[in-house]
Amino acid sequence: MAFSLRSIRRFLRIGYVSPRSCFTNFLYIAVIFITFSFVATQLKAQKSNEITPPHPGEKAKFDLHNEFQVNRQRLADYHAQERARLNDLPLRGDNVPQQQHQQQQHHRVQQHRNILPADALGGRKEINGQPYPKLVNGDKFVPLRKLVHLDLKGGAYKGLIITGWSRYDHMAVLAELLPVNLPTLVMSIETIDSGRPLHGNFPKSNQLLQCTAKYDQGFIYGCQFPGRKVYELINEMHSQKDSMHKYVETDYEFNGWLSKVAEKYHFSSPMYIEKISQFIDYNLNPLERIEKDLRLEMSKIYFNETIDEFIFTYLSDELELLRKRKAAMSAILSAPSYQKRPYIKYPSKNDL
Repeated sequence: MAFSLRSIRRFLRIGYVSPRSCFTNFLYIAVIFITFSFVATQLKAQKSNEITPPHPGEKAKFDLHNEFQVNRQRLADYHAQERARLNDLPLRGDNVPQQQHQQQQHHRVQQHRNILPADALGGRKEINGQPYPKLVNGDKFVPLRKLVHLDLKGGAYKGLIITGWSRYDHMAVLAELLPVNLPTLVMSIETIDSGRPLHGNFPKSNQLLQCTAKYDQGFIYGCQFPGRKVYELINEMHSQKDSMHKYVETDYEFNGWLSKVAEKYHFSSPMYIEKISQFIDYNLNPLERIEKDLRLEMSKIYFNETIDEFIFTYLSDELELLRKRKAAMSAILSAPSYQKRPYIKYPSKNDL
């Protein structure tokens, strides 16, 4: 406190031999006061532009009612345009009565009322000059959830949130094929079109796919949609690969007498090799059949380069392993005499 008073006295030159006049000190004090007032006003204005939760008795920083009125009008305009577009569509078939067609279109428009387009949901791009927050992965979800809670004045958010994600770009692995995703895509579209969760009940999907849509894990046979054979073969491929890997990893005879040593040096027991051979064929023959059928069915949709890349990525390891072991079996069984056990040399990192 003493330091502050001393600083003020020095600034105003009170008690000095040649002090400033009272008028000069008054001007200095006025300038300082005006400067602090201006800075405080700017800080307050900047803070008022921020989106902050309205407290009881405090007016919101932007007009929420007007914001929702604007969104509601945009949504009404969207549905009016959609209704006009659907009314202009031609009849689907010559035997559909005009009245029935109009009823179908009206029902479809009513269903579309449950779908909120992105432009209508987002409203304005800015609020008080500040960009409206966007929903992104991870850390930005919680703040936006709070903002939606604020906009709804504490009410619960109800509706469907349709999301997507980016997996691989064109320089990465070939990830998925469209026929495999078609059943899920059809069920997703039916959910969006209904505007509510269907909880495993997909009548339109069942009609389009001509089978019972698989809601939980697993896959089904017997559907009738473009590419359904590719869908069935790829699911069968994964099941067969799982069975083959389980055999290779757990069978002690395979790992004992048809190991990597037997494959490279053709050294093993012919008696056990004859016993193992039937299990090699049991796992290899289905995979080779799947490869052949996949090439045939995929050629109806994809270029040969895509087919080769898919098989190279997802099936070649299993095919090559079993084919090499089968070739080693033939060499061992056709050998005229027993070989001497080889001395294995595997260079260390320093020897490379």
